[in-house]
Amino acid sequence: MRVSGKTGWLQNAAYAWLMALLLLAFFAPCLPLQWAFGRLDVLRIAAPPSAIHYLGTDPYGRDVLADLLLGARTLLAVGLPAALLTSLIGILLGASAGFWGNQQLRIPSVYFVGVLPGILAVCVFGVSWPVVPAALLGLIASWALHYFRSSQYKIVFPVDSIVLAAMLWLGAIPRIILILVLCAAIDLTPPALVALLALTSWPATARLARAEVQRLRMLPFIEAAKVSGLPPIRIVWHHILPNAWPVLRAAIPLNLSACLTFQTTLAFLGLGLPDGATDWGRMLSLAKLEPTAWWLIVFPCVALATTFLALRVATPTHSRTSA
Repeated sequence: MRVSGKTGWLQNAAYAWLMALLLLAFFAPCLPLQWAFGRLDVLRIAAPPSAIHYLGTDPYGRDVLADLLLGARTLLAVGLPAALLTSLIGILLGASAGFWGNQQLRIPSVYFVGVLPGILAVCVFGVSWPVVPAALLGLIASWALHYFRSSQYKIVFPVDSIVLAAMLWLGAIPRIILILVLCAAIDLTPPALVALLALTSWPATARLARAEVQRLRMLPFIEAAKVSGLPPIRIVWHHILPNAWPVLRAAIPLNLSACLTFQTTLAFLGLGLPDGATDWGRMLSLAKLEPTAWWLIVFPCVALATTFLALRVATPTHSRTSA
């Protein structure tokens, strides 16, 4: 496979920008900036770019360049874990649905009996003390079934229908509306924001993984592995996922772009991050306090647009390669 010169130049530039953004975000507090992070210049409030403040100041007198670097660190600290968690959840659920379908996954009934009381208690009482006796009841019932050798009975678990129903439910509601409703219902912390972004962004990756695994499981070498008696987990882990990875890896930059987009949107609306945290979305929201300060809009927008474009160009696709 060979990459064309023009496309290769764009990809190299995209990789260089993403690497520079990662390094600047990581070493931001160590950079020898004239104006340190959080330092206020009360003599220059909403000042335009100058030799003192290269990218100007915001309505509070903070240096825009320092805030951009610190905002990149905040953006990646939330967006990168959320994208990795989104990709992991999507690949696992999609691969499970594509490989086992609705009839192939059979789970011993003892496992259902063991966890069902705890799940029902959580649904009824939430995370509280009644969950403990319910979990103990489930363990006792599970032990009893195993003791009387009832664990040989297995229940067909329709994993494909469940995953498709979850994707359909998440796709029926606009994601931004769902995230805003959940933000209003719970008290968000950075780890909770990462979990929220991942739990609402995995369907696209799961759909891609499901289709690719369904294609691979019909190939002769997978059928040979099944006939030879290899465990299904080993087949998926050692044979299907390595062959599906060239396609699935394209989902990671796209997930990162989606998570950064929603994180920036929430920060612009004043949600998702603790007070005092710097984010490119919050920098854009400061333009409402000073509508004539064009630098508060231009520089964060340029940083966001360049990052999203770099992620799009860095996404591996077959259309960018030629034999």
